[in-house]
Amino acid sequence: MRVTKPPIANAAEVFVIQKFYISLQCIQKRIIMKQLTRSITLLMVLLITSISLTSCVEDYNNSDSYAEMVLSNRAWRVVSSTNNYAYTAGDIFYFYRDGSFQTLRRGGSPEYGEWMVRNGSLLMHFTNSPLNVDIEAPIPVLQGDYAVLYCNDYMYRTAYNLRLVAAYDLSGYGYNHWYNNSYYSPKE
Repeated sequence: MRVTKPPIANAAEVFVIQKFYISLQCIQKRIIMKQLTRSITLLMVLLITSISLTSCVEDYNNSDSYAEMVLSNRAWRVVSSTNNYAYTAGDIFYFYRDGSFQTLRRGGSPEYGEWMVRNGSLLMHFTNSPLNVDIEAPIPVLQGDYAVLYCNDYMYRTAYNLRLVAAYDLSGYGYNHWYNNSYYSPKE
């Protein structure tokens, strides 16, 4: 068997072949760019869709979220209590947005802890307590600046009712300045 060399192409044939390869490469680049553009477009559509379906705003259609929104960042004054050994008229509850709370009692030292609303009940845990929930208080009435709590105090094993009114919003004022000056809100 004899091996023959391929014929040498003349300059015109080389030019046509190079032009063919260059046009083939351009077509391949266009196809790759179209695929890349489609992929990026699909990714952007999915990203925009997922962002539009999620929200940073809390859902206040839920009664627990609504109760947390109304209670938080406000000072609440006790108007009446069915058990004056627990809390009396004039005691103040501060519910902060970060989930912490503070109570200022007229005859005692302040108390601190954490709070949350679950299944329509205000749950309070005091800082130095061994219990997970110290006070569980269903909230049958919560209307703007007025609240009623049916408190089950697990620490002292008592039950009592509290009527609260919003004394003021904490977002624009300093630390309990009016309580120390014996000034109370006229809202009742």
